[in-house]
This record gives sequence, structure tokens and C-alpha cells, in this order.
Amino acid sequence: MLVDGGTLGIIDEYQGFVRPLVHPRLSDFCIGLTGIRQSTVDAAPPFAEAAARFGDWLHHRSAGCSRPLAWWGSWGRYDRLQLERDCARTGTPLPVRAPHINVKEEFAAWRGVKVQGLAKAVDRVGLRFEGQLHCGLDDARMVARVLQRMLADAP
Repeated sequence: MLVDGGTLGIIDEYQGFVRPLVHPRLSDFCIGLTGIRQSTVDAAPPFAEAAARFGDWLHHRSAGCSRPLAWWGSWGRYDRLQLERDCARTGTPLPVRAPHINVKEEFAAWRGVKVQGLAKAVDRVGLRFEGQLHCGLDDARMVARVLQRMLADAP
């Protein structure tokens, strides 16, 4: 999800899948949690190629923003750590060269609450979760909407 820092509008979204190398067969738990099908990841490119595709998309799409890419965020630090681990494991450069923001921690500080899951945060700002929780694109859409609420309420 690419959000324009000037307007807070969603510019574009990206969804890509990676063919897993360490655990190539998805567990029933993973399939149920994310909605991803085995056939989808079987047809996906390996990590290095998927990261390069995402990096190219980000570079081209962020060029049209009213401000340069200042940071990227995720709900918690897991996604950042996993990206760093996969890049290190495959010798792939990070596809995002901006600093990372843990939106989960920023939300907790903004609301003065204990750090919580995305679904609860979505509810706390009066939104309804749309899509499937733990599906990367659906989660990104909701993080963007929560972030829009946070930034709109900032002094």
C-alpha cells in the first residue's frame, strides 16, 4: 500500500507472493489464517525475484508522490524483521531503503493504550475490518486506514 504523505490518499497497492524455500508446503493453519493457496505460492517467484519486483514497483509508483518516500511501516516489527532475514538469507538488497515505522507502537502511544492487534485497533478507531485478517494486502489496507485516522487527528 502506497500512501501519499501530503494528501494521505492511497496511491496504489501491490500484492506479490513468494515461493517458499524453507517450508515449501503450506500448513493447514497457514492456509486458514491467510487464505493463501498452495497453488499460488507454487507459481510464485523465489524471494530475490519477488523482492526486486516489489522494489521496482515502489520506485516507479513513489516517483509520482507529492513528497519523496520518507518511511515505510508495518503493524508491529515482525514484517520488518522477516524482510531483513529473507534478504540476508538470499543475499538480496532490501527493496525499501527508507526507515521503518512500527505503526502498532505508534498507535498505542497515540491512543494511550497497550499495544494491540490490528483488528482491535481497527475497531477502536470506529472502522470495520474489511477482507481477511492476516492476508498481507487486506492487512496493509487496514493499516493505511488506521494511519489515515491517526494522521488526520494529529495536531
